[in-house]
Amino acid sequence: MTRRILRITLLCVMLIALTSSLGAGTHRAVVSPGLGDSQTDALGIGLISGSSVTGTVASVQGMTITLNSGAAPAIHIDASSAKFLADKGTATIADVKPGVRLTAFIDDIATANVGAALRAKLITIEALPDLSVTGSVQSIDIAGSKLTVLGITIAVDANTAFGAAFPTFAAIKGLGDLAVGQVVN
Repeated sequence: MTRRILRITLLCVMLIALTSSLGAGTHRAVVSPGLGDSQTDALGIGLISGSSVTGTVASVQGMTITLNSGAAPAIHIDASSAKFLADKGTATIADVKPGVRLTAFIDDIATANVGAALRAKLITIEALPDLSVTGSVQSIDIAGSKLTVLGITIAVDANTAFGAAFPTFAAIKGLGDLAVGQVVN
């Protein structure tokens, strides 16, 4: 009987210890490994809070970017201490022009005043295509490097991006991997 009581007591102690460690784990801040207060990430910008603004650029004056905001008050982004990234790697303020769509990750601590320019830590410039067509492939001309979708002939060159096909996600590396009737975008 005493062995049974001892086992039950030991089991209860273990459950209490496990429960308290799980409870404590739910109240901790999560920081990526290697990113303490004294270290920074590969971009050298430190931790990002997750606060961001995405929109289309209305104007650029010096290091201040103004986003289209419709009838709402203008949104100004202070890019003076931001790192810039584009689809092909690093970028600069010179790559930000009216009509470009971007996401600015905001430094919450430096942006405290209502109506002040939002200080960005990182600005990513989106590379949206000028045209997007989705439909079934009607014909493929490998020799001529083109395909037809929705009656539109699309030339394929070094800038053409190929991806994986749903539902198999088999790699598509070029026109030779496509088939008539396959849906493409």
